[in-house]
Amino acid sequence: MNASSRQWQHRKRHRVTLRSRLLIVIGALLGHSIASAASCDRSLAEVFEESSASVVRIFTVSIDPFSVIERVQPTVGSGVVVDDDGHIVTNAHVVHEATEVMISGNGEQMFPATVVGLDPITDLAVVRASLPFLELPAATLGDSDTLVIGEEVLAVGYPFGIGKTATRGIVSALERIIPISPFSWRAPFIQTDAAINPGNSGGPLLDSCGQVIGINTLSTEVGQNLGFAVPVNLVRELLPELIEQGHVSRAWHGINGRMVPFPLAMLLEIPPGFLVETIEPGSPAEQ
Repeated sequence: MNASSRQWQHRKRHRVTLRSRLLIVIGALLGHSIASAASCDRSLAEVFEESSASVVRIFTVSIDPFSVIERVQPTVGSGVVVDDDGHIVTNAHVVHEATEVMISGNGEQMFPATVVGLDPITDLAVVRASLPFLELPAATLGDSDTLVIGEEVLAVGYPFGIGKTATRGIVSALERIIPISPFSWRAPFIQTDAAINPGNSGGPLLDSCGQVIGINTLSTEVGQNLGFAVPVNLVRELLPELIEQGHVSRAWHGINGRMVPFPLAMLLEIPPGFLVETIEPGSPAEQ
């Protein structure tokens, strides 16, 4: 074998060795990702049994001054205990403008509660029982940044105010942006096909470990298997401010407008994005 042949064989062995090492590394990384997603995988029955004790039913009453027949507006929602002080996270739309808030744990008896903090922009609120009515365990908050599409989840709550219910699904999508009104939009949602009905609002979305990875907030009336949850990392970020001062402080820019949906953008021949409709006088945006 001449020198050039030996050199070619050496390079070939080097490439094979390098390729093998790369495959080993890639396999290890993939294996680690899969193992991480399923490292605490348990049956959904176990997850529900161990985690549902932290989920409560919330009943509110508000007054509609412009209605005579339906002047009293009852609302039913869900919530989840998030700390040892009895703070309960729910949706802002469940307790917004409520004149009375009642909560119940694992029984039928209702106890009065007060709204500690509220943030309509993210649809998050914190309530707390006026009396230490029950020793409910605090739920474990997970990490929504580690979620992957296809991961199994469990939505727990009180749909239509009936008994505590679990619905099964998967993470269908991440970072979903959904315009709510011409004047506001929310942080990216977790999308799931787990059934979320009226009354589920404010309940937890759990991963296969039983950790809270989102707060169920809404579903669509025109579609099926479309539910959305506020990522728990956003909840964790806003929770101290909601508890301490009752609201979330944000920079004010003075811009009002709406997200431009794709069909409208095509019709007007403009790029999709945010359409500025008004600028408030004296605002930073005007300057």
